[in-house]
Amino acid sequence: MPILTEIAAQNPELELDVSFTDRLVNLVEEGVDLAIRLGPPGNQASVIGRRIGVQRSVICASPDYLNHRGRPRSASELAGHDCLAFAKDGRPLPWRVCESDGQVTEISIRPRYTISHGEALRDATLAGLGIAYLSTWLAEAELRSGRFELVGIATPAEDGAISAIWPRSRDLAPKVRVVIDLLVERLMPVARWDQSAP
Repeated sequence: MPILTEIAAQNPELELDVSFTDRLVNLVEEGVDLAIRLGPPGNQASVIGRRIGVQRSVICASPDYLNHRGRPRSASELAGHDCLAFAKDGRPLPWRVCESDGQVTEISIRPRYTISHGEALRDATLAGLGIAYLSTWLAEAELRSGRFELVGIATPAEDGAISAIWPRSRDLAPKVRVVIDLLVERLMPVARWDQSAP
């Protein structure tokens, strides 16, 4: 949203109708000009996509939680901790971790709390309810301020793509091009929040 507010300030004639949802939106049927998708852009013949950035995630917790419960150093030690899971379609998503040989593995955690909203998951982590796997765009400010501490379990440099998608049936309107171009400028090659995150 901060990037979109910047775009709106620079282009006062641009009208934004912004909606945030985890639901897979049908751009053509719902009359949407542009969508930003985290993860795979989807395989729909009716849309065109462009990679505009990379999502990165880290495993972190509040210092209070870690001081009280200890600091896990391996994925296997997470079993003895309260883990906070992000749920999509009612299922907790796996965490992606790096093995000592550099291989990326998906691990299924047994969550104490399952939350289906990113900001709510961040707030629960801040409240000391447990350890979370959070996108750096959600956790960067808390990591910089010391309100979050990284857990000593490595995660991959790339957790998934951030893509802009728009309906194939429509010409790319100048207003949509302006938004895509500024998003690419802000998110590539490294997003601001990843430049300052540990």
